[in-house]
Amino acid sequence: MLASDMGICYITLVQWGYLSELNSSQTLLYVFKRLPTRLQRKFCDEADINPIGYAATFSQLLSFVEDAAGRAHSMFGVT
Repeated sequence: MLASDMGICYITLVQWGYLSELNSSQTLLYVFKRLPTRLQRKFCDEADINPIGYAATFSQLLSFVEDAAGRAHSMFGVT
């Protein structure tokens, strides 16, 4: 559900020209906090997030959530 909601938001705001709203730290943190703790840790590891000089984008977070949702709904449910 989160992945599809994020996808709809992404498409809509890109078409309206408001991608910067999605990439704001407030929006990213709101979505990030909705993830289970183990996925939060995994996203930080995969995105190579560090406190200085790098910020994730909404599209990176969207891809990560879509991949995690796809794995969770696979035959084996491995996330």
